[in-house]
Amino acid sequence: MLEGQVAALSSGALNIDDAIKLLESLFTSDLYRDDMHSFILYPKKEITPFLHKNIISSSNISKSKLLSKMLQNNDRTLIEKDAGGQVRFRPQFRNSFDLEAKLNKLKNETNYNGLVIREHDLVMEIFEKVFNHRNYTGRSGTMFSYEGIGSVYWHMVSKLLLAVQENYFRSVRMNEPLDKVKKLGHLYYDIRSGLSAAKTPQEYGAFPFDPYSHTPAHSGAQPGMTGQVKEEILTRFGELGCLVLQGSVKFEPRLLKRNEFLTTKRVYEYYDVFQQKQLLTIQKGQLAYTFCQVPVIYTLSDTESRIILDCNDDSRVELESNRLDEKQSSYIFNRDNRITQINVFIHTKSLFD
Repeated sequence: MLEGQVAALSSGALNIDDAIKLLESLFTSDLYRDDMHSFILYPKKEITPFLHKNIISSSNISKSKLLSKMLQNNDRTLIEKDAGGQVRFRPQFRNSFDLEAKLNKLKNETNYNGLVIREHDLVMEIFEKVFNHRNYTGRSGTMFSYEGIGSVYWHMVSKLLLAVQENYFRSVRMNEPLDKVKKLGHLYYDIRSGLSAAKTPQEYGAFPFDPYSHTPAHSGAQPGMTGQVKEEILTRFGELGCLVLQGSVKFEPRLLKRNEFLTTKRVYEYYDVFQQKQLLTIQKGQLAYTFCQVPVIYTLSDTESRIILDCNDDSRVELESNRLDEKQSSYIFNRDNRITQINVFIHTKSLFD
């Protein structure tokens, strides 16, 4: 199940080779849905037909003297034989608690009290073997249609994306071989290409007129504003390289692509810390976004990365690094308008491609 792969990646226990191997195997596994270029929650499986459920095998009957005696006496307290000759547990037993309650009552009946006491655990074990409740994982593995078998659960795919990004930045910090780091980055973007804005409504098979969390196997559905938005925010700031480390804002766009920078001049609209609409002209070779409602402007450069802070008193502070100090960062976090714009000059060699 996809949660397992996400948990393994998020744990930090995998080295870069294992992470790459796991992700490559995902694309060739039964979890991959080619039409969605994404992953389902559980592999498709054959479901036991309804009339084939709740059948106690003859071998299990023979193990229990209690059940054998009840069957011989035509006692339908616990089990019964249907018209086809199959032996089944009575339908009132919704779960093991119901069965255990009935067994406890039977302990006081002289016909079976000795057998019930001796075979209590055995009967409970047979009940579990028949129904296999312990392996029930919800509708995604037991039913069809909207959130059932074959569905893509988009929130879990976005968790996978975040886990891969975490491994990517961990590999960067550990100075892993560049070719392996690049491979991990390409796998990240391969997963990203199956999500959200990377696809059209036609590819999803539906227009998002209503928020929905899954795309089922049998028809189209485009996800709306579901839980995946949390991971989308985190991964987007990661792609932009806007990081908070030890209380300081750092700009390290190691996963950012050059094609995200403007090729023509555009006007950028945003709302400042006073909730007032502002307009900024963004030039060719630049990229803009806001962090804590403060505009951040990236400019491609052929020199080492540096930062220029525009302050509300019209002064400018130049930093020969890609990091604000804790005090400057606190101005951003507190949205106190002391810093009105952050200009970051990005060396092209620091980008992903």
